[in-house]
Amino acid sequence: MMAPLVICTWRFHRVVPAYFWKLWVLFNAAIFVGYGVLHQAGVTPAVDFVSQTSVLPRITCHFGTGNDHIECMAANGNYTEHRLQVTSKVFAFAAFMAPRHLLAQPTHSEWQAQAEIHDLISVEDSSVQEKLSQSVHVSCKQAQTAASGSILAKQTTSGHFERTLLVVPSSLDIRRIVPADSNYSVVELYSYAPHVNFDHIGEILLHPTQRTKLRVLVICDPSR
Repeated sequence: MMAPLVICTWRFHRVVPAYFWKLWVLFNAAIFVGYGVLHQAGVTPAVDFVSQTSVLPRITCHFGTGNDHIECMAANGNYTEHRLQVTSKVFAFAAFMAPRHLLAQPTHSEWQAQAEIHDLISVEDSSVQEKLSQSVHVSCKQAQTAASGSILAKQTTSGHFERTLLVVPSSLDIRRIVPADSNYSVVELYSYAPHVNFDHIGEILLHPTQRTKLRVLVICDPSR
C-alpha cells in the first residue's frame, strides 16, 4: 500500500524537509524488521521441527516403562517393528497460527506418525488449561530422558498412541496455562530465537535473552 502512495506523492517531496523522508524510511524499516521478521520468527522453524520429528511414513518403536508408553524414531527404508499409529496433537498459543502445509503431510495418508495442529491464539487461558488438562500426558521422567528427535507417546483408552505438544513464546508466563496445582507439566523439546511477542514487551525488555524464544513443549504427567 505504501509504494503507490509514495509514487503518487513523490512530486511533492520538496514540500517537506529532506530529513522527513529519511525518518520515514527508517520508521518503515524498523516496522518491517520488528513485525515482519522478529515478531513472526520461529513459527516456520517450529513447524519444521514438528514435521521432521512427528510426520513420518514409517517408524520403529520400543515400549517404555509400564508398557503404556512407546518411543519411536524414523525407520530406515520401509522397515518397522510394529504397525503402530502415533499422533502428535499440537496446540499453538500466543503465537501466529502455524502454517499447516509446512508439515508436508499427505492427506488421508497411511503414514505411521502424523500431526494435528490446533490454533488457540484467541482462546482464554482457562480454556487452554482445560484442553491441556484433558489431553494425553506422557511421563515427565521419560520425556526428560527420551532421545532427541524421538516421539514419546502414551497409549489412550482407545488403544491409539498419542502425545500433546504446545507451541508458546518464552515471554509468556507459563503459569498462566500450567498452574502449579494442575495435573500436568511441561518439558521443552525445542526452542528458536529470536522471537519477539510484542504483547509481552515488558517481560522482553526485562529479560531479553530468556524471553525472546519460541518453544515447543510436550505435556507430561509430573507424577510419573
